[in-house]
Amino acid sequence: MILLLSLSCTSRSQAKRDSIIDTLSDSLSATDSISPTDTLRLLFVGDLMQHQGQINAARTSTGYDYSTCFTYVKEEIGRADLAIANLEVTLGGKPYKGYPAFSAPDEFLTAIHDAGFNVLVTANNHSLDRGKSGLERTIQLIDSLKIPHAGTYINTEERDKKYPLLLEKNGFRIALLNYTYGTNGIPVTPPNIVNYIDTAIIVKDIEESKAMKPDAIINDYLIAAINEVGVLFDQKKYFLPQLIGSANTMKKAIDYLEPMLERREDAGQMPTLVIATVEGDIHDIGKNLVVLMLKNYGYNVIDMGKDVPCEDIVGTAIREDAAIIGLSALMTTTMMRMQDVVQLCKEKGCKSKVIIGGACITQSFADEIGADGYSKDAAECVKLVERLLAN
Repeated sequence: MILLLSLSCTSRSQAKRDSIIDTLSDSLSATDSISPTDTLRLLFVGDLMQHQGQINAARTSTGYDYSTCFTYVKEEIGRADLAIANLEVTLGGKPYKGYPAFSAPDEFLTAIHDAGFNVLVTANNHSLDRGKSGLERTIQLIDSLKIPHAGTYINTEERDKKYPLLLEKNGFRIALLNYTYGTNGIPVTPPNIVNYIDTAIIVKDIEESKAMKPDAIINDYLIAAINEVGVLFDQKKYFLPQLIGSANTMKKAIDYLEPMLERREDAGQMPTLVIATVEGDIHDIGKNLVVLMLKNYGYNVIDMGKDVPCEDIVGTAIREDAAIIGLSALMTTTMMRMQDVVQLCKEKGCKSKVIIGGACITQSFADEIGADGYSKDAAECVKLVERLLAN
């Protein structure tokens, strides 16, 4: 999901907002939409401002008190999973001023945070009301409260590192983009950056948002989740129904993600790998994940499926000139078929390196049967393949 926000406290930017819709329509196509089963509540608020009368009303003998400012809306803000607000003021320090060049007391930001706003966008026509120092001080104060934000940056390095802003909540991954039509005629001072509306830059940012690839979900969530299922099963906290249900869920997730994974352009020159679950073993969830990961890294993968005789595996490897044979086994009763493959490779003069993995497999077993490598999961398998091919 990609959210693009163009913000201003006036109507002057409306025409410019409208003018970019046609340009961006190809980038934000209907085919990019998703239909998740879980729910994510989003709240968008604009603008968080402080005119002079509001500043004066909040003043106390010791500072500024905004504790009652959001009293009547705090409950509504709290209902949102992500409460996203446009910060239409700088926090540029004293003297505190309202329109036309805003600089609000620091206590205003604390009240915003305490009210429940957990994401801020800062690119708007008042971003530079206090110039370079105001922009930088605003960012520093937001960072001090650990509030994710998008729109203005101290330098290019910070923008490259933090933009597009990736928000993850309830299993959703959202890329948040923020731009402004201008900054009231005040030029940005390098190396500071304000995200101005520029269709070429916006299209590029959208493509970068799309490039936050689903394999991050596989690495960070699916692998971690299925590994945790295995741990719980070993601890007898999960039983066979939970194990099967988790495996089926994993497969559905993989099937959904596979079309989205980008292939490397040089895939035609990449080595060929033959992957199979050994004869007598019908378990293939782990093997399927390995195949998916290796394909995503551009390798030419021949997936021979499950319950595959060793003669077929070695014959295919020789015929396809495979650099590596990958074998999977879940059961102790079938793991010895891996040794049969290693032995047949020697007998047939097959030059493919053999790597193995599976729930019952260990590094010591790999050493025992003469395999060239062992990996405990799909992510480690990719690294193992890269290491073996480099030697």
